Amino acid sequence: NYGKPDQDDLKEVHVDTMEHYLQDGQFGIGSMEPKVRACIDYVRASRNPAVITSLDNLHNYLKHGDGTTIIP
Repeated sequence: NYGKPDQDDLKEVHVDTMEHYLQDGQFGIGSMEPKVRACIDYVRASRNPAVITSLDNLHNYLKHGDGTTIIP
């Protein structure tokens, strides 16, 4: 429910769960969908985690983990 009043914060999510959310249409096609798809592809190919955050939020991510980490 990204961008909706009932959206949930996704802190650490397994790649299979993220792929399910993607297939379910949970991310905006022109905004989060391409980022999520790229991260899923990266995690599947590398078996390493991927992080979604913004440059403006980088300090908060490094200090507090604010962002979404997709794990293998």
